Amino acid sequence: MLFIFRLIIVVIYCILVCIFGCIYCLFSPRNP
Repeated sequence: MLFIFRLIIVVIYCILVCIFGCIYCLFSPRNP
């Protein structure tokens, strides 16, 4: 039970990091 709860937290954390990373990359004025 605790393993499943921890796994869900890790998955949600990874999704949030990916979303905020994409938003930061889109809104940062960076020209390659």
